[in-house]
Amino acid sequence: MTSHEILKRLIICKKLQVKNGYFLKNRELS
Repeated sequence: MTSHEILKRLIICKKLQVKNGYFLKNRELS
C-alpha cells in the first residue's frame, strides 16, 4: 500500500467518525 492510499483511508475513516458523532449527538438531543 502506498502512502497515498493510507492517507485516503485515514480521511475516509475520519469522515465516518464525524458522521457517527453527529448521529450520536442527535440521538442524545431527541
